[in-house]
Amino acid sequence: MNIGFWCCIALVPAYLITAILFAVFKGKCAKYITGFSSLPKKEQPLYDQEAMAKDMRNSYLLYALIMLLGAVFSVILSPYSAAAAYLIWGYFFFREVHVDPHKAFEKYRIK
Repeated sequence: MNIGFWCCIALVPAYLITAILFAVFKGKCAKYITGFSSLPKKEQPLYDQEAMAKDMRNSYLLYALIMLLGAVFSVILSPYSAAAAYLIWGYFFFREVHVDPHKAFEKYRIK
């Protein structure tokens, strides 16, 4: 049993389903983005929620691809490929993490 394969492949459907939800519901899903709902209700319309949903969709598709490749490489090369996939995923995930919600969403502010 290849534990690296199962650790990666288990996340692929979750990331794909989340990406599909962001693709289908677009701007309506912006309220589920971490930190956006913590902004005051008066400020939320000042941000491009369609672009936020599109970027989140793309991020989840990237996460699914990383985990899928980690699963495939853990079967082909070594189970330790899953650890590399998690490190790569961690880089892309934590690159988007911000403490201040205003800083996190400043690129989506409608001018």
